[in-house]
Amino acid sequence: MPRFETKSETFELVGRLQGGELSMLINRFETNEPVLEAKVEIESGDLKAPAKFHADMGDYAVDDAAMLKRLGEAGEHPIVVTVIAGKDTDLLDGTLLVRGAEAAGDDHGAQADHGAHGHEHDRRWWFALGGVAALAIAFMAGRFSARATRHAGGVQ
Repeated sequence: MPRFETKSETFELVGRLQGGELSMLINRFETNEPVLEAKVEIESGDLKAPAKFHADMGDYAVDDAAMLKRLGEAGEHPIVVTVIAGKDTDLLDGTLLVRGAEAAGDDHGAQADHGAHGHEHDRRWWFALGGVAALAIAFMAGRFSARATRHAGGVQ
């Protein structure tokens, strides 16, 4: 899936082109705290488009048809993102690489929207994986504790 990353002394950003939008997560660089309710705009070549904030997922999304058409074409797309968050303002530049198979129209449905802006599916997998890991750790700790108790009881 086409994506780009960029950072500055103030912000870090990850963007993905999927589900009919360019979705971006923005954090403060020093604290990794999410940047919420900022004013965000992207530029690529002679096109500019605002990014709307989605409070449900904490991401910013560009759904401008002309911008998405350009970014969906195969090739390297230089992107400049303007972020205005309170007193902090910054320009972040990156490059979105779209391979031929990922270009709009060539993905055979790979960019279908899975959940809220595509993020919900990813988070469910991470939560499920974390739950399985926690259960495995608890199981192993219980077995170790029971084995240690039996062993200590036999030594006396």
